[in-house]
Amino acid sequence: SQASQAIVLSATDNASSPSVGVEADGTGHITWVERDADDVDSLHYCRLPRGASACERLEGSAERSSAYTSVETVFHSI
Repeated sequence: SQASQAIVLSATDNASSPSVGVEADGTGHITWVERDADDVDSLHYCRLPRGASACERLEGSAERSSAYTSVETVFHSI
């Protein structure tokens, strides 16, 4: 069996409010907030396919001040 290895999503100590959702096929959707030295919060998203060692899709969106107090990953059927 293959051992799982940790995947580092953020290199900062200012990451918070993680949320994870997993699809039936094992694809993970991870969101979190990072605050920079200028007190700007950035919402981050990672799409992590099953068995992957890195995000297939990684996005971020910055907002001035502490706009994000919590993050929740939600799935909707379409």
